[in-house]
Amino acid sequence: MMEKYPIAINQLNYSMAKSKVKDSFLPYAEDQKITIMAYSPLGQGFLSGKYSPGNTPRGTRRRNRLFRKSNFKRGAPLLEELRVVAKEHNVTMVEVALSWLIHNRQVVAIPGAKSISQLETNVKAANLGLTEDEITRFNEKTSAFNPKLLF
Repeated sequence: MMEKYPIAINQLNYSMAKSKVKDSFLPYAEDQKITIMAYSPLGQGFLSGKYSPGNTPRGTRRRNRLFRKSNFKRGAPLLEELRVVAKEHNVTMVEVALSWLIHNRQVVAIPGAKSISQLETNVKAANLGLTEDEITRFNEKTSAFNPKLLF
């Protein structure tokens, strides 16, 4: 007889830049008490404020279609909201993007860090309390952002 083992964690590409999980899998995960482990929670830096249409990443991230000029244009309302909220809280866009992601107890994020400073910024996100109004505005902006990821 085979025993049943419940799924405890599902690792998904989930961020403000790729937020379909919010409306599709997250409600199921909440109901089934499945933790979502969000990889690429900053869209490989798309949400960091570091990149723009004239300043795209080098290396392997260069191939990420999020960094197309058309996607920066599509994502402008979301990126601007990130900037505004970050400024209001006197924090970085990274902290806001991660805080939005982990405000739901079913979600843990696994952001990368190449320096102690980046690690410290990532950790600070856990202490940032976004308001319900900010969460709602971000939910609207992420739902409206539809990046073109195909050729």
